[in-house]
Amino acid sequence: SGQSRVKNSGLYGETQDLNRELSSKELDELYPQVRGELEAKGQITGDQEIPVISSTFNGRELSYNKLAIFEIAGEMSADLFRWQALDVQLAAKELNINNNEILSLDINTEGELVNTYVVTDKAKAEIALKGQVDIPKNNSGWQGTILKADINSDYYDNWKLDKPVPLQIKDRKLLLETICWHSNRQASLCASVNQQQTSLLASIQMNEVPLTLVEHWLPEDLTLDGSADATAKVEYQFPDQLIAELNVSLHEGSINYPMLSGESDHRFYTAGKLQLDLDNDGLKATSELTMRNGDHFTGTISMPGYQPLTVTEQEQPLTASVRVNAKDLGLIEVFFP
Repeated sequence: SGQSRVKNSGLYGETQDLNRELSSKELDELYPQVRGELEAKGQITGDQEIPVISSTFNGRELSYNKLAIFEIAGEMSADLFRWQALDVQLAAKELNINNNEILSLDINTEGELVNTYVVTDKAKAEIALKGQVDIPKNNSGWQGTILKADINSDYYDNWKLDKPVPLQIKDRKLLLETICWHSNRQASLCASVNQQQTSLLASIQMNEVPLTLVEHWLPEDLTLDGSADATAKVEYQFPDQLIAELNVSLHEGSINYPMLSGESDHRFYTAGKLQLDLDNDGLKATSELTMRNGDHFTGTISMPGYQPLTVTEQEQPLTASVRVNAKDLGLIEVFFP
């Protein structure tokens, strides 16, 4: 219809040879929620039990929900269900994922090695993932090992995987045993994931992690220089219940923040803490910050009954307080702009 064309052809049986072609200048003619241009070809061949799927695609100015891609091109092939022979070549430019901008994304495979290159306005990262897949006899899932997953970045430092990590997906369950990275600056980050049929459990532990990793989530023009230790445990009970515990300890560092005058100020702190608890009763959070000059700030937030996946702003009660013991009142502008 309009400027869009879809063509299907081929044979289907014990062995199959199915072809599909799509050409569209206005994708919303075919899929109302999708925008952009796309040229794509796909093919499914081989035995029904072990089909091989292959495709090529080129797209421009694509968007769907909170994802936008200015330009993308690629080709891939894989033996579906087993994923023993995976070949991917993908290049994308100017991505926006939930308001996170990526200048370019490139993914390619070399045998068992998957290379990913990401470029943003602040950093370049390279991830090399190598896995060996072992198919169980009953073919109800797969298990493998992450052999390499290294990140190289001028901004976020270089991170290397400590040791190979087993990964298993079976019967709609996912198990990732503890995976750890260490950086050139002696920082470490460890995580584990265990998904069951009704819930997902995740834990994270960080030591001496640079605060540049969290700058994206800070208010505009507010920056932190230093490092922190942190632990987090999250349980997601399907479909809409979250239980979480977060503890953060700041090491000595500095804070750069905007002032009402339009200028910025730079202050040093000696320690800080953040504790957050989310459960069936709601959200509770406390924070402390001790400055080098002796100033001390304590803040608390309580949101009874709060659940981020179900609550609406109109019905959510909130109680908050800030306690200040300060000789210099300049930093209060950070809390009360």
